[in-house]
Amino acid sequence: MKYFWSLLLCCLLLTACQDNSADNNNSNNNSSTTTADNGTAADAAADRAPKHISASALAPFIGLWSYSMPVSNDVARTKDYEGRWIEFSGDQTFKSGKWQEQTNTGTFEYDENTNILLIRYKNQKDATMDWKIKLGIDVMIWLGNANINTSGDQIRMQKIPELPENPH
Repeated sequence: MKYFWSLLLCCLLLTACQDNSADNNNSNNNSSTTTADNGTAADAAADRAPKHISASALAPFIGLWSYSMPVSNDVARTKDYEGRWIEFSGDQTFKSGKWQEQTNTGTFEYDENTNILLIRYKNQKDATMDWKIKLGIDVMIWLGNANINTSGDQIRMQKIPELPENPH
C-alpha cells in the first residue's frame, strides 16, 4: 500500500511539471509572435515589468514637527521657539503655530542636492527662511547657515503626534 501511494504521488508531480512546461512553451511562443509584430523581446519584457514609482524627497518632512531644542546666540529668539510647531503636507504647504494656536501658513520647497529647506510664510510677521537640513528618523536638525538665513541658529525638530500643550 505504501508503494502505491508513493507511485501515485510521483505520477502527480511529474504530470504537474509537464503541464506547466507545456503551458510555458505555448505562452513563450505566443509572446515571441506578439513581440515580432510589436517590437523586440526586450520591449515586451519591459512592458510586462512592474512600474517603479520613486518616493518623493519630501516624504520624510510630511507630518507634525515640534521645535524641540533651539540653540541660538540670541536668548530672546531661543525663548520664541518654545511651543512652536510646523505641519508639512504632501502638496508643499504647511501650517505653523505656537502651542494650540495656528498662527501662519505657507509653502515650502526642499532641494535634495543642497539639503536646503525654503519656508515661505503667507503672513509676513514670520520672515521667509531657508535652513540647511540633516534628516533622521522622526528627528531633523535645522541649521541656520544657508543662503537667506545666516543666523547660526540650530534647531532640533522632533516629529510629534499632536499639537504641544502649554504647560503654564
